[in-house]
Amino acid sequence: MPFVVIARFTAKAGMEDALREVLGRLVGPTRLEAGCLHYEMVQSQSDPRMFTFFEKWEDEPSLTAHAKTPHVVRARAERAELLDGPHDVSRWDVVA
Repeated sequence: MPFVVIARFTAKAGMEDALREVLGRLVGPTRLEAGCLHYEMVQSQSDPRMFTFFEKWEDEPSLTAHAKTPHVVRARAERAELLDGPHDVSRWDVVA
């Protein structure tokens, strides 16, 4: 059953452009992955340090496979020094 993932990241002050580049490189390859129904990255207008992904996945195995792809593994390593604290990931059921 499809579900939604919302992932939020906050850049350290002055690192907004670098984090946007690292995270932005995830979009193209992820949209091509099996089971990815929607994948969008947005940046806050009120606080440009904040980035959010809106994702919709076909099933749990698709998301599990996504987490192991080379582009996600690389981004995870590259973003570590750019983040202001831990990122937040939550899962949501589609109800309507």
